[in-house]
Amino acid sequence: ALRRNPEAGGGVIATCLDDKSTLREKYTDGKVNVKRIEAAAGAVLYGVDATCLHEREEFAHAFDKIVFQFPHLGSGEKSVERSVHQHQHLLRSFFESARRCLKRLKT
Repeated sequence: ALRRNPEAGGGVIATCLDDKSTLREKYTDGKVNVKRIEAAAGAVLYGVDATCLHEREEFAHAFDKIVFQFPHLGSGEKSVERSVHQHQHLLRSFFESARRCLKRLKT
């Protein structure tokens, strides 16, 4: 959805927790989406844990915006209460990591 507007320009870095082959196996439109991002001067990085973005040197204070699309653990819903707590932890960890990757505001 981020890359559907060709006027938006490049600069998108899409990340995925899965490796490239797993992404293609799990998502039928994965290959098409990757091509769209790359055709618009974006990049796709595989094997990136959204809760540990800050551990990648190249991500330190590198971004104006960070979008976390479709955050989920992929573990099903055997226990809704447990799943809710796990997803809350996922989001909390993502936000803590992502804030360290945002550019500092100039005052």
